Amino acid sequence: MPARVEGSDSPFVGRPNRTFLYNYFQFLDQGWKLSEQYANYREYGDKGMKKLAQDRARVTRKLAVAAEKNLILGSRFIGVDPEPATLGGIIEFLTTAYGAFRTSMSGDKMVEANLYTGIRCIGDRVDMSNIARTFVGRFYQKQRFTSFWEGRVRTEMGAHTGGLSIDRLMTDFGEFEFVVVYNWPGDMLGLLDFNKIEIGHWAGLGWSEKQLASSGRWNAYTRSAVISQQVHNPQVFGLWTNLGFDGVA
Repeated sequence: MPARVEGSDSPFVGRPNRTFLYNYFQFLDQGWKLSEQYANYREYGDKGMKKLAQDRARVTRKLAVAAEKNLILGSRFIGVDPEPATLGGIIEFLTTAYGAFRTSMSGDKMVEANLYTGIRCIGDRVDMSNIARTFVGRFYQKQRFTSFWEGRVRTEMGAHTGGLSIDRLMTDFGEFEFVVVYNWPGDMLGLLDFNKIEIGHWAGLGWSEKQLASSGRWNAYTRSAVISQQVHNPQVFGLWTNLGFDGVA
């Protein structure tokens, strides 16, 4: 700020343009059928659960996996009849157009310096105190993360346990953690702030279950939900893409 002449009018700070990233809601549902008799069976090895409760739990797990995949990988689409609306996943908002740090590794494997370079780039723009603190990736990237410190592990004669697993990283920029997410792309590493990701249901309704019209002695059921998410301040996030890896990611 330049020097001011004493007694002159004070300069005023401009009003920022406040914006947020929009998203669409997506409908998820799964149906199943059971005969009236089979719905009340208790099969051996099922811990006394009736078949209806078993199938409800199985369908709920299937929907939860579908929801997670869409929340990560979804492509935002408004929906045009007959195509339904779809929500945009986290990765869709981690682009330079939205202010996020994003870089392609062009098939190279992640090295420790790549992490620090990304962290510094984000910190230069948003202040290091505001930067995201959670690395997210699949198993290979977690192993790669751990391998940075393999040369610093010591074992002694008589040791019966070996190996190394690093979940937290201490740096000059503060502490970071690594979380394995099964449905995250194997060739990507994300740096996220989960406090800036809101996930919710339409009107807070949550998951719902309905029994549909019966057909003969068959009963039909469905579980469904309408979900979406909003990503705030993507400028504090980071994404490394096109990472190289050996074998299964």
